[in-house]
Amino acid sequence: ILDDSKDNEIESECHDWDAKLRIRYFRNTGPRISASRKLNLAIDKCEGSVVKILCQDDLLGDPSSLKQTVEGLTHGNVWLVSAYAHIDENNMRLGGHTPTLSSRIERKNTIGSHSGLAFLKDQQSQRFDEKLLWRMDCELYRRLFDIYGAPYILLEESVCVRQWSGQSTNTI
Repeated sequence: ILDDSKDNEIESECHDWDAKLRIRYFRNTGPRISASRKLNLAIDKCEGSVVKILCQDDLLGDPSSLKQTVEGLTHGNVWLVSAYAHIDENNMRLGGHTPTLSSRIERKNTIGSHSGLAFLKDQQSQRFDEKLLWRMDCELYRRLFDIYGAPYILLEESVCVRQWSGQSTNTI
């Protein structure tokens, strides 16, 4: 977890979970950084073989989500995108999304949220373009597709993507 919040709430929560989960916590004490930069720093600090992206307002959809993700990244699959549920601020289901491929993924995001993305760290060196604020996920999907081919699409909703007034998509 790479945290650049103004208080210690996230750090405290991470310490509360130390006994159950092996969380690596890093605090950004400098100026706030872009989402692309933050994701890249977090990816670079990962020690495991599988990198699972999960944005701060999203959550895993099922206790078996990580297991399904790891299993999906076997048999030569380098990257994976998963179906996900849209939820509201009260965790009520609003609908769902199943990723599909588009020949112009850099223009029209048919894959969906980068919280549905996972990849093998040692076989994939691509990162989010830090010059981009919008469509950073689409641009990365395009490069991943061009280099590694189509992703494995996990049809189970392994992630819940929160839709709320404060999410980045709704703030500009």
